[in-house]
Amino acid sequence: MTEWPYGTGFSFTQRDTFEVLSKYFKLVDDYETKEGIHIFLFDENVFRSLTGKTLCEVAVYTLLSHNTSFAPIEITGFKDNFSTGILKLITEKGITPEWIRKNMFDFEIESIGNASAWILELLCSDLERGYAGWVNSFDNIAVRLREDHKQQKSYADKLNQGKENPFNLEGIIDIEASPVALTHDSKGRLYVLDSSGKLYQIEGLAITKEWKPEFDYETLGVLCKNEVSLEIEAQPSIAVEKDILFLTTGYDIQRHDLNAKLREGSDLTSLISLRRVLAKSARVSSRELLFHNVVLKEGNVLASVSQGLTQFIFQITEEGERLVYNGEYPIHQISRSLDDITLRLGVFKAGLYLPRSTGLSLYTSDGPKEMLGEYINPEHPYSSITPITKFSFGDDFLVAIVELKGSERPLLCTFFPEYQRDSEPNAHESNEHSESLVKNYQCTQCIQPERFKLAYGMHLPKFTGSMTVRASLSGHQNQFALSDPFFNKVMVYSRII
Repeated sequence: MTEWPYGTGFSFTQRDTFEVLSKYFKLVDDYETKEGIHIFLFDENVFRSLTGKTLCEVAVYTLLSHNTSFAPIEITGFKDNFSTGILKLITEKGITPEWIRKNMFDFEIESIGNASAWILELLCSDLERGYAGWVNSFDNIAVRLREDHKQQKSYADKLNQGKENPFNLEGIIDIEASPVALTHDSKGRLYVLDSSGKLYQIEGLAITKEWKPEFDYETLGVLCKNEVSLEIEAQPSIAVEKDILFLTTGYDIQRHDLNAKLREGSDLTSLISLRRVLAKSARVSSRELLFHNVVLKEGNVLASVSQGLTQFIFQITEEGERLVYNGEYPIHQISRSLDDITLRLGVFKAGLYLPRSTGLSLYTSDGPKEMLGEYINPEHPYSSITPITKFSFGDDFLVAIVELKGSERPLLCTFFPEYQRDSEPNAHESNEHSESLVKNYQCTQCIQPERFKLAYGMHLPKFTGSMTVRASLSGHQNQFALSDPFFNKVMVYSRII
């Protein structure tokens, strides 16, 4: 491999790019004096000689730097449009979007970091369309992503102040199609719903059961949307307990008996639509409701619904349904098309948590109490957050995908509860901030924390457009799971004790 010739000085070609491309392409005679611009001679025979993962990696580095690192086309003799020609070479070698999703999960460009996955997502989009749309501007995108990665790394270092991540990646589970929703049941089993409509039961890191419930046409239409589609306002959510599946699709909330086929033979599912019931309780037209999230705890169903800019939360029990909350939809000014404004819910020690205008709030009889708004010193630069719409609780932590002030991209953050000095968590006494909504919980009245304090912020493992919109979180005890909708994987994290 040719040694890096530019020392610590400026170069138009990144060092990691130089080290990869110099293995495969010839350099111009005076490349040492060119500050990394137009120093490589393109040779399509190089691509034809490569196979599999190496081909894809070299192609990505080439696309990222072809305007600066490669000599002009009239010198290289490459007859076709550069980007379109490389796409054709990749296609001729049998590289498909499905192949990339299956084989390129661990690919990372050092200077771009976790956003390397975004480059692969854009490449797959062009391969699916059959022409070079995104890739024509790959080098411009790379400049922005390198700067973002540099700023994010510095930001995270200052935020964490040398603290160790309290969670380790325990394992990665492959899912057949894009995972669109996650949940744990009361026994700690993880359930994953993928975009084909298949439901998986996972214990530890092993898939132990699979179902294929018969969803209606509208539901399948939502679940099978293209992974980078940004048209859905509310992502699907699921809740499972004792082989009963509750599902929200944006259009509806449904109940499926996963064992109906086994018991009844001809009936694939037992389906109950609650749209009209909840619309009547909210006194609005059923056609105007958008179903966001469903939480199932000990036989209680909590559902989040919106109508226009109004948010409703219903509790559904054996005795019927009741309207728990009617308030402002916590929508913020959309800064980009990748924002997800799904109204997810969470339960921590029998307390109901919901996104509000900033951060996250605890439901109380006196109205929502903000639990994150004052978790940082006002003099600290990280002084504001957008509404948190991807979050989940373990036994003693909150995990969320958070946008903090000054951050270039969302962070995967963990928070730990802080209690009043004279209060003990799990105490069996009443608390003014706790109104138990979940019957038969381990404590009917639980002490809620005064706030949740930010403990650690890390980059999303793989950052793509589909990750920011479609990722799903679920926590249980000392673990949480995070879905990757692009690479069709679920990552399981365990707390370091």
